[in-house]
Amino acid sequence: MAELLKLNGLSVGYGPIHVVKSLSLHLAQGELVALLGANGAGKSTLLRAISGVLQPSAGEVVWQGRPIQGWPAYKVARLGIIHVPEGRGIFPELTVAESLRLGSFARSNNGQDHRPAITMEDVFRLFPMLKERLNQRAGTLSGGQQQMVAIGRGLLAQPLLLILDEPLLGLAPALAHEVLAALRAIVGLGVTVLLVEQDAAAAMRIANRVYVLAGGEIVSEGTADSLGSTQDIHSAYLGTGGGVAKETAGARPMVMTLLSMPCWATEPLEDGPPGVAGPGAEQATRARPSSTPNTRPTDRDFVMPISPFARPARFLAHE
Repeated sequence: MAELLKLNGLSVGYGPIHVVKSLSLHLAQGELVALLGANGAGKSTLLRAISGVLQPSAGEVVWQGRPIQGWPAYKVARLGIIHVPEGRGIFPELTVAESLRLGSFARSNNGQDHRPAITMEDVFRLFPMLKERLNQRAGTLSGGQQQMVAIGRGLLAQPLLLILDEPLLGLAPALAHEVLAALRAIVGLGVTVLLVEQDAAAAMRIANRVYVLAGGEIVSEGTADSLGSTQDIHSAYLGTGGGVAKETAGARPMVMTLLSMPCWATEPLEDGPPGVAGPGAEQATRARPSSTPNTRPTDRDFVMPISPFARPARFLAHE
């Protein structure tokens, strides 16, 4: 398989703080590669450096044989590198159909990069429920349905590489299983996938290869079989107990979103819209500006998507 992406000695941080340190890895075309590690290991920071949201302080990002470190995010997206960030980045006032169509803005115009010809019908085959909700506002969907919209929007950019940051976070088990099953099908559409996921067992079941990150460095790599049992991975790098502890939405702080946009928090609607309430369903929410800087967004926050949008834009959410 042809090499698609290679990182050579990449270092990334925030000001004087180095988060990713001299890291090297590679992805071949047609692979699904999982990146595992505890909270704070540098996984999301690494993804942002690949997609151009953060600029590395050292090292190279090599895409199809040419260095692209330092490129702005919108140019990286047009190369075919599409990043679906943690938090989904859904505009709540747009309908499902409008949200999906946004992905087409990241398509290349030169027609010479051999992008997979993914259509809306391909997205509906992966996520049939989206076809039934095309005219529904994205902000009224459950968390799992919003994740499907975010992935579908990324696919309609016709990516060569789809980067997914914690796509299963906070999802009900049934929806998490559906999203997980779709990831292997996405590879079948001609898309290479780089997956960050806290559920190590789930990620290792579907990945061709796995990298384990600790302290901003690759500490282990290989196939799931060669790395040993999931229990071994948890014990060595992700904490003991055989499972990854997930932060609850109520306990997670909020931060200023990427691209210097206003921070948004969420509050429950007193009367949720029809079709949202029910056993196992997430509470419907509406976005409000947060007065708390320097905190991290919750699972239901509406954060700015990293790509296909590369320039600051206003949020559509309002009271």
